[in-house]
Amino acid sequence: MPDSWQKAYKELQDFIAANPEVVIERSKVNIPNDIRSEFYRLFDRVREDFVDGKYPVMPVETVTLSDSYNKVEKEIVELLKLEGISILTAIQNFLHNPKHCLMREIYDSLFDLLQGKIETGTFEQEASRKLDTSVRDLCSWDTRCG
Repeated sequence: MPDSWQKAYKELQDFIAANPEVVIERSKVNIPNDIRSEFYRLFDRVREDFVDGKYPVMPVETVTLSDSYNKVEKEIVELLKLEGISILTAIQNFLHNPKHCLMREIYDSLFDLLQGKIETGTFEQEASRKLDTSVRDLCSWDTRCG
């Protein structure tokens, strides 16, 4: 398992195995409250590592874009005494936290993998397709609005 996301996924699987009270089956998911935060910390790490592996350069570019947008948005809101700036929710989420926005795209796919609904290869293909589609749509939103 050379990919970083696969190492993180193995750690998540080990955590689940070490905590038999965690139930993740095809039609049932139960994560007890007392270990839920650790489960989701590991779960999120898998998604973050997958996004980082898929777009190793993207975080630098999107962080710059996000920082610039957030700075300008704040200045405009303060200057014009606005309550906020309203844009498409997907675009707003992407501009405010690009990596988290992309991580959300593969949430269901990772649960499908954990539940045994799909295999690792299918997860990689499906998650990659979802990320590519999301990035393409988010980066070309102006052509749909014009």
